[in-house]
Amino acid sequence: MERSVEPLLDPLGDEELRALAVLAIAPVALLGIHLTLHGHVSPGGGFQGGVVMASALMLVYLAGNWQAHERVARGPLVEAIEGSGATSFVLVGLVGLVAAGAFLENFLWLGFPGGLNSGGTIPLLNVIAGIAVATAVVLIAHEFLHELLAKRRDAEA
Repeated sequence: MERSVEPLLDPLGDEELRALAVLAIAPVALLGIHLTLHGHVSPGGGFQGGVVMASALMLVYLAGNWQAHERVARGPLVEAIEGSGATSFVLVGLVGLVAAGAFLENFLWLGFPGGLNSGGTIPLLNVIAGIAVATAVVLIAHEFLHELLAKRRDAEA
């Protein structure tokens, strides 16, 4: 069956690939959350988990089309989440400065070594970094896709 939809608007033409991408969204998002939350006791962390979480949101584009991605990735909500993540990182650093005497100094209970609740402020910073990185990568990818679509539409005109 021939499709007349532009490839950027419909990146996966096969229904099987689209179904696979839909099925992969939740596991990839959970992997990103796992990497973020366990970054202080295993390989991973906020940056790695944020990139994987952004990949899950990019699967929305691959599983659907440009319009589906546009509904998820655009608008002031994603920008506000990204800005609040970056602001929260600075605020945690300033609380460390006031409470412990140095920027980003630990001010929380350290817990028990190897435990999920160990690490003091590091798990909190991982979560904040994961949110900031995920939304920043989604915004960057969205802008790249938006530019590519505009260039293709200009070329057709």
